[in-house]
Amino acid sequence: MWKNIGYEKCLSFINCQLQPAAKPVDHAIKPAITLSRQTGAGGRTVAGRLAEYLQSHAPVQCAWTVFDKNLMAKVLEDHHLSQRVAKYEPETHKPFFRDWMEEFLELHPSTWNVVRDTAETIWQLASMGNVIIVGRGGAVVTASMKNVLHVRLVGSLERRIAHVQEFYNLDAKAAAEFVKTED
Repeated sequence: MWKNIGYEKCLSFINCQLQPAAKPVDHAIKPAITLSRQTGAGGRTVAGRLAEYLQSHAPVQCAWTVFDKNLMAKVLEDHHLSQRVAKYEPETHKPFFRDWMEEFLELHPSTWNVVRDTAETIWQLASMGNVIIVGRGGAVVTASMKNVLHVRLVGSLERRIAHVQEFYNLDAKAAAEFVKTED
């Protein structure tokens, strides 16, 4: 559905950014966008369409790429972390004591380390430009960067529930519960 969100597309973006340019490098600062959203506000849809629009209206050597759920795969790669760390991504919420005990018992790495690693990867991606970072605290991490535009998507509760219902193929009650839990 979203051609510009898959992990393979993200790897292609990274490889393009790291290749030596065949022609002189344009040292202009490349823009980046962070997109925060309420649950069900359509963040993935908007990010995907925005990347396609930006690519078609301002073609550049490296395509505009969306980092959303696939961001964690990049964090794991950048910081040489195990795949099992992915379930402890910064946007998941657990009670502090439970998280601390699991860390103490070495069931998972320090949540603070995962947050730090995620922030570093977000910073690096935004520095490269031509990225749209959805969620994951991207707006906070890149707040001081002058090349980043920050966008917040909001919507009425009714529309967000309807979007979740359609997107995840849920009934109205399950969609409303999902939005309530995520919010």
